[in-house]
Amino acid sequence: MTNYNKISKKSSHIAIFHHLYIDNFPDSERRDWANELELLENEPRFHVVLATCDELPVGFISYWAFDSFTYIEHLAVEPSQRGKGHGSGLMRQVASLGRPLLLEVEPPLDEETRRRIVFYQHLGLALQDGIKYVQPPYSPGKPSVPLCLMTSPGMTRESINAAVITLRSEVYRYK
Repeated sequence: MTNYNKISKKSSHIAIFHHLYIDNFPDSERRDWANELELLENEPRFHVVLATCDELPVGFISYWAFDSFTYIEHLAVEPSQRGKGHGSGLMRQVASLGRPLLLEVEPPLDEETRRRIVFYQHLGLALQDGIKYVQPPYSPGKPSVPLCLMTSPGMTRESINAAVITLRSEVYRYK
């Protein structure tokens, strides 16, 4: 049975979250660990949920709960646990909040990135390939990253553009 637990900076699972975060995302697509911990401590809209199966950690999802949408910042599943429904379960946990979902994905340039997009499409998200998007840098000295957006079907171009403005100002704190 899979359990889903929100974690905090003081959680006994913080080291597991750290491991998954560092191992699954390149430096350009994540913030510095100290900044991640500060968000966990002080940003009420930012959440991390860790999935465990038989008490073993299998993955996590981090997200921002805004008034009009939920931004899924990171989703990672232990490589040995992929294909067992843990990623879908984490996504359903966040989707149950009832807001439209928005996330960033790498462009479909190889088999792995195409598989990731298909995974999200099976969960009902649509690739917004008509919208040019560049992820702002997570901190000074880190690069911007060309990515694609995926959203819940009900998001309009207007609501996506408004969400991108929110991401730039609130998540990336980019001016």
